[in-house]
Amino acid sequence: MASRRHSKAPVGKFCRSTAASPAGRYRQNLPGKPSSESDKGIVEKESQPRCSKATGQASANGGGFSLSFERESRTDPGRNLEVVDRTEAEPEDGPRVRLDWSATLALAGDLVRSYDTGVTLRQLFYRLVAAEILPNTRVAYQSLSHRTAKARREGVFPTLIDRTRSIHRFQTFAGPDDARRWLRRIYRRDRTEGQQVSIYIGIEKAGIVEQLESWFGDLGIPILALGGYTSQTYVDEIEEDVRGQDRPAVLIYAGDFDPSGEDIQRDFLERAACFDTVVRVALTPQQIEEHDLPEQMGKATDSRAGRFVARHGRLVQVELDALPPDVLRKLFEEAIGRFWDGDAFRAVRTRETDESTSLESAS
Repeated sequence: MASRRHSKAPVGKFCRSTAASPAGRYRQNLPGKPSSESDKGIVEKESQPRCSKATGQASANGGGFSLSFERESRTDPGRNLEVVDRTEAEPEDGPRVRLDWSATLALAGDLVRSYDTGVTLRQLFYRLVAAEILPNTRVAYQSLSHRTAKARREGVFPTLIDRTRSIHRFQTFAGPDDARRWLRRIYRRDRTEGQQVSIYIGIEKAGIVEQLESWFGDLGIPILALGGYTSQTYVDEIEEDVRGQDRPAVLIYAGDFDPSGEDIQRDFLERAACFDTVVRVALTPQQIEEHDLPEQMGKATDSRAGRFVARHGRLVQVELDALPPDVLRKLFEEAIGRFWDGDAFRAVRTRETDESTSLESAS
């Protein structure tokens, strides 16, 4: 895969100044909001940066935000940049960074509110990394977690979802009438009845299930969240489900672009040898280039790294979470459309409505 090119100024691009300064810093400026006089003075004393301050737009489902950055180098180029923020990346985690967290949290909140579904912390982080608002470091992720949690406790940040934890409780009712109302509300037939194939949506990241259910839950297509290398128990359950459908099975899959991401798909398909057709909709080298997704250096110690380099020419790691949700949705929609029978779907919905009405009259 060719290295990424920036045909247009990315959002909040980090620019390094050629001159030394007493303290290196990243500075974020909201569009239309002037920086402080002290910051202005520092910039005026610096020589021209190697790349100019860049601004742009990043959006999800219609929401948008932008940030600009300027980065000034430190006197000692052999050491990490000094920071003027309490959020610092460790030396092995990349250059130390200071961020204007007040502006960052405001923009992160706008991004979360722009979704029409719930958003996980991981998704939020990689969207901010993709927009080059945050550096892709462990410390930046931990700081985002800490600061958004604090802001939520203070009631100034929207809710994030956590699909790893829930309250486990039996379904209860206030009486028979309440139970019948609940049954009418949830009643639905298998909406894949009459389809020529069984379609399954496969995803490497369990955190994206929220979006997939919102987009395709109405169709009744099952979603398989592998969550990495999945258990044999889950594989057995999937194989049993596919066999029970008694028709050809199609897997439409999306995962990370890195040695493990590709190998997770390979491992799953080898153990769950029940799919007649497999369509990988993301991530691909072309999508990474097209959407300018942030790349990390892959781990050379990964036992799968050599085979990955042989296939793609270099070792790189790109997270599926960084892909804009509207793009991911369109990729799945187009793949599903190749196999989906709209007439069969409309027929089962009509039958479902009639049966739901009969439940209401029976009460």
